[in-house]
Amino acid sequence: MRISHALAGAALVCTSLSSAAAQSGPPQSGQPPSARPAVTAEAIIAASDADGHFYAEPSDDPAFVQARSLRSGLRCRFDIEAGGRITVFPSRPGATAPGDDVGCNTPSGANQITLYATRYGVPTSTSAQLEEAVVAIRERFEVRKELRATTPARPHDVGIRTFLICRDDGVLATRVAVAIVDGWVLKMRFTGAEAALPTADKLWAEALADFEGAGRAVRPGI
Repeated sequence: MRISHALAGAALVCTSLSSAAAQSGPPQSGQPPSARPAVTAEAIIAASDADGHFYAEPSDDPAFVQARSLRSGLRCRFDIEAGGRITVFPSRPGATAPGDDVGCNTPSGANQITLYATRYGVPTSTSAQLEEAVVAIRERFEVRKELRATTPARPHDVGIRTFLICRDDGVLATRVAVAIVDGWVLKMRFTGAEAALPTADKLWAEALADFEGAGRAVRPGI
């Protein structure tokens, strides 16, 4: 009974906060989107201190610019209106060099998307990486429930978990997807409305297909 009461209370909090957010609307920048200068991949790389780790490359969609990691081959596509950021994480014990652990935050509309590419110095697995991410989600957010996978089944080297979480701006869906390609761990974190999960499916499929076809240094046995 105590648990059900706690969940009911959480639902009320989420509902009231979500309603307040809906009434107040998004913050106003004071400048219409069409008047803001479009971002460039070069500017994002420079602002992120990622020179020497990422390079700009042509985009096939004028609404996006893109950058690619030299070591991992990770492609980051940035909405020209929303921009984003690249992160080159410090080397950790077992990593071969800077650039073995990178990520990019690529917001689009109301959706938050972050991609990571990491090459570990010790053996790992999709299940271990997935469980680590799920633990982090449960520690950071109040999880309402887990959702069934909507992505078509893939080989055993791909793992996906999706949850409904309670945040200040209401109840949202958050997903983690993991794959291991050529010894590199590719991970996507997606947070947005539950109705946006088909977009998450599409983004993951595109990111994985591109990563599988990108050239990179291979570390066998990981």
